[in-house]
Amino acid sequence: MCSIVYTFSKPVFIRNGTVALYLDQKRYRGNYTQLEFGFYKQENGRWEELAAVYKHYESAKE
Repeated sequence: MCSIVYTFSKPVFIRNGTVALYLDQKRYRGNYTQLEFGFYKQENGRWEELAAVYKHYESAKE
């Protein structure tokens, strides 16, 4: 079984609400972590990544 813990920030909106700064983190069982912090832009009703500020991927050391 795999358990996932999701952590995310409240988006900070700029440019009349069309661009957001957002943090998304996922932690999986076995100490695997995925962290993404970046700008997202709303296009066609969906939020798409515009630019990454910071990305970090870490897996368990064996």
